[in-house]
Amino acid sequence: MPDAFTVLWTHDTCRALRRADRVGERPPVAFSGIHTSLPSWSAARAGDEVFALHVNRGEVFVVSRLRVLDMQRSACCGTAP
Repeated sequence: MPDAFTVLWTHDTCRALRRADRVGERPPVAFSGIHTSLPSWSAARAGDEVFALHVNRGEVFVVSRLRVLDMQRSACCGTAP
């Protein structure tokens, strides 16, 4: 059975998605990586789900549900740092 993870997206992340006209769409990638301000899902595997959450004025919103396809960097993610 797949596992589920959550990630908290900041106001800046949500604003950037709105500016990029991504409202109503699932982002191609979940924001994660080696930077310490981003979540690390070292236990995540293909098939697991990630729920992106946003908190605004005491309310919790589910922004997106994403499914982990693989743990490799692909064309959507750019070159490795």
